[in-house]
Amino acid sequence: MKEEASTAWNAAPNKIPVWKRLLTPISLGGLAVLVVTQIVYLATLNITCPFWDSGEFIASSHILGVPHPPGTPMYVLIGRLFSLIPIWEVATRVNYLSAISSSVAAVFVYLVTIQFFRRWPGVEEAWETPSENPAAGRFSRIGWGQWMALAAGLVAGFFTAFGRTYWDNAVEAEVYGLSGLVMILTVWMALKWADGVESFRKWSANKHERGDRGGAVSPAQPGMLVLIVYLLFLSIGIHMGTFIVLPAIVLFVAVIDSRTVLNFRFLGSMVVAGLSILLFFILNQQTSIPMALAISLGVYGLVVVFSWKTLGRRNYAFWFFCLGFLGVSVHLYLFIRSHLDPGINEADPSTWEAFWLVLTRDQYKPPNPFIQRQTTFAIQFTKHFWRYAHDQYNLGILPGGLKLYLPYALGLMGVVAHWIREKKGAIFMTVLYLSTSLFLIWYLNFRENEVRDRDYFFVASYQFFAVWIGLGVGELFLTLKDSLNRSTSRFILPVVGVVAVLLSLMPAKAGYFEHDRSKFWIARDYASNMLTPLEPDAILFTNGDNDTFPLWYIQEVEYLRRDIRVVNLSLLQTQWYIRQLRDYEPKVDLGWDDKTIDALRPYIDRDGEVVWVNDICVHRIIDVYYGKRPIYIAVTVPDLRGLKDRLVQEGLVFSVRKPGEGGIDVELTQRNLGEVFSYRGLLDENGKHDDSIYKDETASKLVQNYASGWVGIAHRYVQRGGDEENRRLALEALEKAKNISPTYPGTSYTLGVIYYRMQNYAEAESTFMDLVKQGDGDVQVLRLLGLSQEAQGKNNDALRSYESALNMDPADRESYVNLFQFLVSLDQPRLALDILDRWLRFKPDDAAFLDARRIIVETLDSTGVAHPR
Repeated sequence: MKEEASTAWNAAPNKIPVWKRLLTPISLGGLAVLVVTQIVYLATLNITCPFWDSGEFIASSHILGVPHPPGTPMYVLIGRLFSLIPIWEVATRVNYLSAISSSVAAVFVYLVTIQFFRRWPGVEEAWETPSENPAAGRFSRIGWGQWMALAAGLVAGFFTAFGRTYWDNAVEAEVYGLSGLVMILTVWMALKWADGVESFRKWSANKHERGDRGGAVSPAQPGMLVLIVYLLFLSIGIHMGTFIVLPAIVLFVAVIDSRTVLNFRFLGSMVVAGLSILLFFILNQQTSIPMALAISLGVYGLVVVFSWKTLGRRNYAFWFFCLGFLGVSVHLYLFIRSHLDPGINEADPSTWEAFWLVLTRDQYKPPNPFIQRQTTFAIQFTKHFWRYAHDQYNLGILPGGLKLYLPYALGLMGVVAHWIREKKGAIFMTVLYLSTSLFLIWYLNFRENEVRDRDYFFVASYQFFAVWIGLGVGELFLTLKDSLNRSTSRFILPVVGVVAVLLSLMPAKAGYFEHDRSKFWIARDYASNMLTPLEPDAILFTNGDNDTFPLWYIQEVEYLRRDIRVVNLSLLQTQWYIRQLRDYEPKVDLGWDDKTIDALRPYIDRDGEVVWVNDICVHRIIDVYYGKRPIYIAVTVPDLRGLKDRLVQEGLVFSVRKPGEGGIDVELTQRNLGEVFSYRGLLDENGKHDDSIYKDETASKLVQNYASGWVGIAHRYVQRGGDEENRRLALEALEKAKNISPTYPGTSYTLGVIYYRMQNYAEAESTFMDLVKQGDGDVQVLRLLGLSQEAQGKNNDALRSYESALNMDPADRESYVNLFQFLVSLDQPRLALDILDRWLRFKPDDAAFLDARRIIVETLDSTGVAHPR
């Protein structure tokens, strides 16, 4: 009976030809989302290498490399295909992968919103209006339900596409656009599966083939679930977080048709599969991955074979396991490719042990959230989630609260309406949102001052909340329709729909400048500027992601300065990287075999300081190669590792010289900064700061290294003497620094010092005061501010500045000296004595202060003023 019903269902004439579907308002609306987002994304697409992981992903895709764990093999393979597109540069092609993925994902957000809205009572019945004319076109039969769904879907799609973080990820090579596409695609597939089940159930009941019992499913429907499982397991090779939607999908399947998952065959197969996986993990602790895998799969296969009629035949749980395993198998790319020694081969997963550590992200494991909370959940929610979430849908209008929270008000309306009108879908959406927001907050377990704090960790939650924003608009439509009479609603509802869609497009206008990367050359030029001036066959030490990944990109993709060996100090803590330095061209051979490298460990030196593995390697490299190959250290390296007196600045790098030669090579630095370096996106054609290009926090900080070079030159001119020529050259250097980075505090500080030495105390005071107001007033700035005010006779202001310096750093000796001398000049020996005593509590053996105290005490004794002895 079930087979007959299924056959009749499949033969039922209820399906619309594909070409006709493309002429429906819903299809045209999806096309509109695709076209509009593609136009905006292409206009704002980064055409070259950005900062952060994008440079590594572009380079890895181009050369089929192995990026940082967990290796993202599926992304690299798809990125490689995009890198072969016969237009644009390689970087643009791989960046476009994110753009097209994000656009298609926005289309599926649109479709998912429509699917949820269509499940609400009354909407499906009003999808089309009956027509007495059989020849009437589809558009003439469109009901209010379809128009409302169209508007709700457009709102959700556009709010997703132009959300702050989502748009960031859409214009540069990142995994989150493709990951988000798989997430929302599988959610849409689950909804289509549910529609098929419920439609077949209704059809079956109407035909009296299953009565009111329901529960029959179309034979095509389990295939949809199998495909969902396959895509989610495959997408682990894009980003592990993609898999997080699976529990919500399983719960939704159980809610829609419990017998799909709550039956003996399915549960029995899942138990067998689970035990096989558990067996694999147990065996993996004792033997190699292939052996553990072979045994566990063998056990699973034997159980299935001997219980085929019960657990195997027509049991799609078996296919879940098989296709899930097939999807995960894409990670074998890492093991295979690593053996071919690509230029980027992070963690070197060429052994089964290393391969397993990459798969489990051993390098980036968060602390166990069950054992220890890093800080309170309230701090984790507000600082690491809500700080980014609250302005995702910025409308760019006043007042400020309205532009940020109006979308959230619509979203909350959608949440409430969803639970009231259709609880099964509401359960699905709620679990999706909580899984990608609150659960992630709990699982990631960030510290209060987390260095890996990123907005894109929660981008899926912003995507899913946009669905609720769309449903909120749908609820607004339904409320107005029920509240207004027919004639009024026919006028008001279209207006509300147009306004709602325009509202969802407002973030595109508000965020366009911030997201326009079409002329963002800063990261690429930074890498080029760092490498170009170096001597041939150089060794360059870099610090972290942003002074390394762009260099990898420019060497592997643009083939620029491949003679230079970039040595990343963070990776230099690992044995695999030290071996790669020894074995990969251009080689840095430290004379160590594998046994010696594996034995490297941190230790504590005689001064009680920890000497890390990378410290050992840095000094070894200098010992082996100094005088044989040029050695440089990037200015971004914070710890100079005891080499300060040997480092000479030459622009964006320090060259390692003989001990005692440290400083700045003014001529070479000036030539590099002024003649060699490229400043596209930083300076306009007149050499002034280019305000037409947006610089985010990362770019703004890194370009300060250019400004720092000019400031160093200015300092050297100031040190040469106070004559007019040196002052002129110093001011010219500072002007160039300010053009590159107007907010760099070092520029203003040096300018204030020059004004002070020129005895232009008013300008000096103004300059130092500006630094204080913008939050860059350190102790030295406050002291110089006080000196400038004192020189003008502004005694009260000077006293406040000196006191502020003392309060900021009570252990700063110079602040006590300045304040003491100031009080003496005001003939305030009693107060001056108090300042001396405050310092002597820190340093009771300071001879100079003790002598000054003796003199002050003698002065007070001679005048008969009481004072502490």
